[in-house]
Amino acid sequence: MTTNRSHALNDQQTDWLDELLAQLPALLVPVAESAPAGPSIRHQPAYDAIREARREDDANIPTGVWQSDLKTADWSSVEQQSSALLLQSKDLMLAAWLGEAWLHRFGLAGLAAALSLLEQFSQAFWADLHPQATDGDESWRTGPLEWIIRTYTEFLLVRLPLPGLGVDGDASHPALNQYQQWLRQASITSDNKAVRAATETANNALKALRQNLQQPGTVPPVIHALNHLAHAQATLGRWHDICNARAGEHAPSFAPLERVMTQLNQVLHDFQQLQPAPELAPEPLTPPTDPEQSGMTEATAPTPDLPRTGATSREDAYRQLKTIADYLARTEPHSPVPYLIYRAVEWGNKPLPALLSELISSDAEARRLWVLLGVLP
Repeated sequence: MTTNRSHALNDQQTDWLDELLAQLPALLVPVAESAPAGPSIRHQPAYDAIREARREDDANIPTGVWQSDLKTADWSSVEQQSSALLLQSKDLMLAAWLGEAWLHRFGLAGLAAALSLLEQFSQAFWADLHPQATDGDESWRTGPLEWIIRTYTEFLLVRLPLPGLGVDGDASHPALNQYQQWLRQASITSDNKAVRAATETANNALKALRQNLQQPGTVPPVIHALNHLAHAQATLGRWHDICNARAGEHAPSFAPLERVMTQLNQVLHDFQQLQPAPELAPEPLTPPTDPEQSGMTEATAPTPDLPRTGATSREDAYRQLKTIADYLARTEPHSPVPYLIYRAVEWGNKPLPALLSELISSDAEARRLWVLLGVLP
């Protein structure tokens, strides 16, 4: 690697996802043609070394009179050791630990890459994957899968600093769970002095958070995070389907991880609404020209600016479509194009059942068009 990744989670301006995904092909190469998953190395010292590298002491547990330095996990070492061992043995826990290290080091980019690894890993090696199923008993795989869902969910809920706010993971840079607690507390009214104080604290924290989101440089991290989360949600759905198909009744519920990802997605969209619009690059200045020399007449005079930035949300995309349709309706009033765009925007705001009902009930010519476009079978 040529980039400095030692403090990747602190660098919220960089999109790390492509770099992580580029590592997957090497990790997915079979160990041997006769034994694609290779041997089990669960009882070797190298396996235990990864356990030790990821172990960390809980700072909330009192140590009594025996004071000692708290051990922290070495996620860089976990990443390196897990990657190396996966070349020798296709073990579900090794893949889970590598994904965990990516989560801690790269945040939501790490989540997207981790789920991509687990999806492709399960697709390619399920029959040979360690731990091996005994006599077709897929419950052997349930333990590692449950561990992944529980551990990844907990990280997203209580350890990942919300993108766009900083990286400290403290009260000024909260994780999702802390932010949700503030929202709940801020809505409470009470005559109790302690409750009022807690509500005031929550409101002050939310006010500071909103001010933080208005600072320069906060827009790219939120956009990166939304893109990474969308990638992760789509990948989780595919991996869930694979596990259900292969493990059957032994497949665990993915609902906790799906739920926290949905909550995080909503919060990030809320953050995006609080942020300033991205600044547009200034147009180059050109000297004024004679309309007759330039061929410009009053009928072709400049019109209000059209959107010049990429859409940052579904709502923004439809807003830009309507602006484009308004422009075309003014400049080409006899063209059917702007009215088709208006219709598309209208369809975009309809629930899917209502939209399908309208499409299916269309006349034969319209149905033929939808078939050609691939909308209807």
